[in-house]
Amino acid sequence: MADPDISSEPGKFQEVAKAASELQQAADGYTAYTDLERQLREAKAMLKESQGEAPRCWIGTGQSAALRRQHAIAAARLLHICDH
Repeated sequence: MADPDISSEPGKFQEVAKAASELQQAADGYTAYTDLERQLREAKAMLKESQGEAPRCWIGTGQSAALRRQHAIAAARLLHICDH
């Protein structure tokens, strides 16, 4: 966007700025999605390690369910961003 040819044409500048914004949204969505995947893996590992320990297992189960919901929402948002 620092290109003088782009900055001298308002319409072209707006087009490039919009494209950059859309790319940033997709990148942010992907980052959130992969972060939630990592958290899910960690929660599953914690559950596996805590078998037989009721308090830890209960917390891990709740955390895992919440992460699965967040993961599904992030996936839907990412798909919506990429469809546009």
